Amino acid sequence: MKELLLFDIDGTLIKVNHAGREAFCEGLFSLFPDLMRGEFCFSLRGATDLGVFKAFCRQSGITFSQVLWEKFSFIFREALKRASENYQWEVIPGAHEMLNHCLNIGLSLGLATGNTREGSILKLSSARFSLKDPAGGFGDDCLTKIEAVRKALLSFSSVAPDNILFFGDTLSDYQAACECGISFAGIAGLDFQLKKYKYPFPVIEDYLSILDAPDSPLYREIFGES
Repeated sequence: MKELLLFDIDGTLIKVNHAGREAFCEGLFSLFPDLMRGEFCFSLRGATDLGVFKAFCRQSGITFSQVLWEKFSFIFREALKRASENYQWEVIPGAHEMLNHCLNIGLSLGLATGNTREGSILKLSSARFSLKDPAGGFGDDCLTKIEAVRKALLSFSSVAPDNILFFGDTLSDYQAACECGISFAGIAGLDFQLKKYKYPFPVIEDYLSILDAPDSPLYREIFGES
């Protein structure tokens, strides 16, 4: 039985929409209008907001500074608030039930995401999740998903790695779990396909496939014997 579950957000708890990308581009355009005339060529998938912003600065010949990052973060946050009203926030089926079940039995929950902390809270609240003050690792000060997972583990330092499972939907998530020595479960999508390949970790279509199968190995790994 696990003591702690970590979750990515986009593609893992919430179905991917383009609100974050729209807000990110708006933030960059506000600061660097002359550099945002073409198509934004950076992928946010499997990355952190800080990592993408630093990569943009490096490629554009801009000197990165904490002051610049904080200025961008403020613009990005306000843009995300506006953009969130224009998008549907669909959750991975069973995600609400999964988190509620974990909380009801006293299993700890955390986040390991490339989103900033405020961006995470905004997205989760838009999708009607009840995690008001989530602990974990975020894209405010983590350059990679590995750093985000490491920071999340520091927030739960009393939990042994063997008792932790990380849910994610990208190869970056899996690589972070491997680097940090914790178990991983993949959400089916672009990087992980159900029944198409044999992975060294379980891949699920949604959380109902766990909750509705109390005799399955993954259910027993997380919750113990039913």
